[in-house]
Amino acid sequence: MHRRRLLIGLGALALAACSATGPRRARLLSRLDRGQRHLAGEDLSGLELRRLDLSGADLSGSRLDGTDLRGADLRGANLRHARLDGTDLRGADLRGADLSEAHLRDTRLDGASLGGARLQGARLQDLHWRDINARGILAQHSHWLRCHLENGNLQGSDLRHAHLEEQQWERLDLRESDFSRSRLQRGLGESLHLARSLWNHARWKSLEWRGADLRHTDLTRLEGEGVRLPEARLEGCHAEGLHLPGAELRGCLLRGARLQGADLSDARLHRADLHQATLRRAQLRDARLPQANLSGTDLTGALLLRADLRGTSLRRATLQGADLRRADLRGADLSGARLAGADFYRADLHQARLAGALGLSQAKNLDRALGVEALYLR
Repeated sequence: MHRRRLLIGLGALALAACSATGPRRARLLSRLDRGQRHLAGEDLSGLELRRLDLSGADLSGSRLDGTDLRGADLRGANLRHARLDGTDLRGADLRGADLSEAHLRDTRLDGASLGGARLQGARLQDLHWRDINARGILAQHSHWLRCHLENGNLQGSDLRHAHLEEQQWERLDLRESDFSRSRLQRGLGESLHLARSLWNHARWKSLEWRGADLRHTDLTRLEGEGVRLPEARLEGCHAEGLHLPGAELRGCLLRGARLQGADLSDARLHRADLHQATLRRAQLRDARLPQANLSGTDLTGALLLRADLRGTSLRRATLQGADLRRADLRGADLSGARLAGADFYRADLHQARLAGALGLSQAKNLDRALGVEALYLR
């Protein structure tokens, strides 16, 4: 009996809702039929507007909470300051639409097209967005909270000064996108394509991107804390003044990277490839680089105090003026390296290879290093 009454009550509520939205929908369609596109500030919440042509319409400041806009044509529509909480925009066409300062919470955007859309200052929260087609969006100063972006194209987008928190990104194309001065906190990523993207002066906190493609990116003066980028591709990146102490960079490819003045203190760079990278005056205090490839790398004036360089290749590397005090160089290959002015105080050189090394007579504290027998050109 109670269940029957409940069902009757729910049916009455649904009928009332339909009765309320039916006239509103009819009035809207009538206005559109008369060519009226000015709908600013309208309450269109909960309406069923699937596949409706709203291209170029002025919907600024409108309420579209829970509105069904699946497959709708919203190209070039003005949605500034609009509320789109719980709105269903799956498969909708929003190319060139203006969503500046709009509010999107739990909005459904799977398969929607947003190429060239404007999202400056927009707030996007609790989204699970799949099959993304949003190349070249303009989203400066936007706020993204608890967003799961999966399988899509955001190439060439502008997210300067954006705030991104609790992000999960999978199989995204973000090449050539601009994240300069953005803030990214608590992020997970997999199969990310970020080649030639810009992250200068950005901040990362508690970030883990496995195998990310960051080739030729601009990481100038980026600051990070709790960053994990295992097996990432960072060849040719510009990272002058990068600040990533304690970063997890195992197996990273950093060939030809420009890391002048970078702070990688206590970073984990096991088996990383830094062939011909530039690390002039870089901070590598307590860094772990066992089995890394530093051949041909410029480490002039670098701080390698207590660095773990066991089995590392430093063939033909430039270490002039480098601080290698108490560094662990057991089994390292320093053949042909330039060592003038390098400080080896209490460095461990057991089994190290120094054949053809240059500037040995100008190196500091070699007589106070451990395993000095390595100097007899094994």
